[in-house]
Amino acid sequence: MENINTSTSSIKGYLIKALAEVIKELWSEVSSDRKINTAYFKSQIQRLSPRFMGSFHQDAQEFLRYLLEGLHEDLNGITETPKPILTKIDEKLSDSGKAQESWLRYMHMNSSLVN
Repeated sequence: MENINTSTSSIKGYLIKALAEVIKELWSEVSSDRKINTAYFKSQIQRLSPRFMGSFHQDAQEFLRYLLEGLHEDLNGITETPKPILTKIDEKLSDSGKAQESWLRYMHMNSSLVN
């Protein structure tokens, strides 16, 4: 848990810790004959996106998107926000070169296991 970002993450590592607890319970030897409590995990998802409040039916794809974004924030190795690279990408580059340059610029600001 030493890779958790508590400085720039808006949820300060609580989402990854909540998910880790759920996974730990799922893989424990006694989990096969008891219910897994996901209330803390759900509360952290709700902190990230209030649209998941209550027990209404939600879109699974939307939930996955918010979950991955939250996990990315919690695991982002960039703990001090760097200045963005604002120069335009050279139009002479091939499409592959432009894509690579875009990815490098993204990674300049974002570095997590989710990437």
